[in-house]
Amino acid sequence: MQEFEKKTNDPNSVYGHNKAVGKYYNIRGFKMYAEIYGQGKPILFIHGNGGSGSNFFKQVPYFAKKYKVIIADSPFRLSANGLDLRTFSQRFTLRLLRRGLWVMNLGGVV
Repeated sequence: MQEFEKKTNDPNSVYGHNKAVGKYYNIRGFKMYAEIYGQGKPILFIHGNGGSGSNFFKQVPYFAKKYKVIIADSPFRLSANGLDLRTFSQRFTLRLLRRGLWVMNLGGVV
């Protein structure tokens, strides 16, 4: 677990804050940050509460060889929207993520 925590908090890790590929999308009035890597059929990675795109430092390089990898922050990240995460359900979050895929013009994902 220490190695994982060290890697996900590594300031040299590009995932989760890569300005070259990262972008904010407006999803029904909420800002959602996402980064896209690779080509092919889209595959979506979503971190858990308190996580970030850096959690996928092992998955992104592997899957980006075959898929278009999307790592998305929750639309309700406090830093992006100033919202209280406890007031929104997982169901509502998933609906916004699905809408985000449509806004990104990605259609279905793996």
